[in-house]
Amino acid sequence: MATPSRASGSPRPHGRRSTGGGDTTDLREAILAATAALLADRQFGDLAVGDILAVAGVSRGSFYFYFDGKHDVLAELVRRAVARGHDAAAPWLAVPADPAAALRAGITAGAELWRQSAPVLRAIVENWRTDPRLEALWTEQMQTFTDATVAPTHAPGSGWPARTSPPWPAR
Repeated sequence: MATPSRASGSPRPHGRRSTGGGDTTDLREAILAATAALLADRQFGDLAVGDILAVAGVSRGSFYFYFDGKHDVLAELVRRAVARGHDAAAPWLAVPADPAAALRAGITAGAELWRQSAPVLRAIVENWRTDPRLEALWTEQMQTFTDATVAPTHAPGSGWPARTSPPWPAR
């Protein structure tokens, strides 16, 4: 359903807003970008949905059309950062000919990811226990990194010694 644009009176597609030049920006992306920008200067706990709305230039209804709350916005930002982390780890996951070099490259890429995504990753590290959905998401995401890191070391012909037990003490 189209709604009239306040600026021009012309219809706009549901879920999109005009940027003034005939181009449209997805409202969901505007909310995500605004939240990521706000996290560069504010703690997640101090961030209100109204702050996100003001920076994104979207209505409260549009926000809640896409997200249940600010925790859901953070969850999506974290999913994206972790996906970039998996992309950065791809050389290591491919069971490379030189595992040590691939591991070094993966660590370097991971450090760069943390540098680029620091506000979002800081927010999840500081807040993952404040919301059951964030806790489940963060635990799941960290497990995917653990599994991905361990898998190449167990692959036949990986050049890594086989491990028969976890490298940490049993509880």
